[in-house]
Amino acid sequence: MKVSHEGIAKDCHVVESYIAPQEMNVFGQNIRKGAWVMVAKIMSDELWAQIKSGEFTGFSMGGQARTGE
Repeated sequence: MKVSHEGIAKDCHVVESYIAPQEMNVFGQNIRKGAWVMVAKIMSDELWAQIKSGEFTGFSMGGQARTGE
């Protein structure tokens, strides 16, 4: 199921982002060396409840950039 929810970004903040330096296991999830690892803090109790219930199972990053000299 694909669901789009506008405005969720204000309730979610990236607190860690790195490339895994080695094979590792995080909370039972095997992470391969070289994989992108990101940790987010969920600020909304309502959103956190939706994640825990399984309504939200993941998210996709989006971004914008400006070029300059």
